[in-house]
Amino acid sequence: MKLLDFLWQINKEVPSGEAGPEVYKTQKVSPTNVLQWANENKADLKGGAWAGKLILQMHKTLLDKTNVDKQIKLMIEPTAGYAVLYNSEEAYAEAMHRSEETVPALHYVDTFRDAFKNMCGFALSAQKWAYPGCKCYYTLTKQDASDYLTKDFLNKHVSTTDDSKSARKVAQVRGVPVAERQGIGVFGNIVTSRSGGIAKGSLDDLKAEMKSRQAEFSATYAALSEHYADNFVGVTPPKKKFALIDEVTFVTLNKYPMHEFDKGKGGQGDYYIHFGVSCSEDGKSWAAHHLARTADNRTPHGTSLNGVGIDAADSGTGAELP
Repeated sequence: MKLLDFLWQINKEVPSGEAGPEVYKTQKVSPTNVLQWANENKADLKGGAWAGKLILQMHKTLLDKTNVDKQIKLMIEPTAGYAVLYNSEEAYAEAMHRSEETVPALHYVDTFRDAFKNMCGFALSAQKWAYPGCKCYYTLTKQDASDYLTKDFLNKHVSTTDDSKSARKVAQVRGVPVAERQGIGVFGNIVTSRSGGIAKGSLDDLKAEMKSRQAEFSATYAALSEHYADNFVGVTPPKKKFALIDEVTFVTLNKYPMHEFDKGKGGQGDYYIHFGVSCSEDGKSWAAHHLARTADNRTPHGTSLNGVGIDAADSGTGAELP
């Protein structure tokens, strides 16, 4: 059972003598409910027992910080006489934001609510992929995994010719409004004045590097998830969202020849590529999916993981921490 469905069932209110749908006026939930869900629905955790252990760790940490497992009362807006409780993660986050303490003396309700909200966000993420402390934007296909570069990455960032012609064409398309792209949809909806294509002859070398770093990618995302579970209490999430680690960026170990364009002008040079990865559904295979930037150095893009005590195998790895 999905987490939001599980929480929906905790304390239904059905008016006596009234037929029809169950009415959900308010609901009291606590961190123990999330832990109960994790224990009863282990098969739904993509990270398996490891993810369940982190949820248990979060529960213990939250209790240690507050000394007691408090319930909070979610404020639900009824629709047409009945309350549709959690039709989306955003709706749940909003309900939790508007929650009230069940005991007026609970003076630390804001801190408790934020921490509980982060725990819920982590658990919801654990249903989707194997590294629940981080955001997941794309799940690899079998072809992506075997190529070590996603189809999207290949279309946007790898030149199909030895000269700069194809890279220049991509830059021209990506630089104009979507409505002016004459039906070319492969480049998505992003409009950018800067675009680059990796020289065709370097493709095999880039794939070989991605293949050689598979274990590093897995270890880094695991370390990030554990870091989140260790530090979630101090995170203040946005009102309607669950704050997870975002924009994890690696850097190539070597420079690669690139056809770079900025506002239609450009040329070729050798650069380090700062890139993001996506993984397969089982969390074991990785491929480059996003090109964050190119640079002459390997300075981390975002917060250096090693700089905040997260054990990353490469000093160039960075992320946006919540």
